[in-house]
Amino acid sequence: MDEVSLGAATVVGELKNGEITEYEIHPEDFGLAMASDRALRGETPERFEDSYEFIAGLDITRLHVFTYSERPNTQALNIDYVVSPQERHERTRRMMALSDRKLSAFINSALGETRPVLFEHTLHGATMHGFTDNYLRVEVDADPLLFNTVVPVQLVKAKGSDDTIIGKLP
Repeated sequence: MDEVSLGAATVVGELKNGEITEYEIHPEDFGLAMASDRALRGETPERFEDSYEFIAGLDITRLHVFTYSERPNTQALNIDYVVSPQERHERTRRMMALSDRKLSAFINSALGETRPVLFEHTLHGATMHGFTDNYLRVEVDADPLLFNTVVPVQLVKAKGSDDTIIGKLP
């Protein structure tokens, strides 16, 4: 799962022991309120700070951040409090920076571990990429025999330029 909706139920497909199970989760399952146009448009500075601090305290790895914008012919346009475009931009920047810090902390916490990696992507020159069981992107030296296989990989260091970890095969 790569994101959870605050505006509706999220359908989760879980692969475990070769079996796929589908179920729904809801924002309320995590102590979060269902988001609405009203909550997004009318978020005062105090409510934003409360939301920011709450999210900062969650044990999550990254955020899906987007800037809210009005849509013609919606009830949200009737809400009195409007966040200025400049403030929306600043809030988005802060949330993106928080997301970057959370992802960096998650990556760094995994370094030194050996995790199963599924290699299903094509070669990128002398390297190839796969994903761990907890969705960390791993890069190793290219080996076409690894395509569509799961192998243990030691997570050595963060690549630094993106969210990739350099891995070492046994």
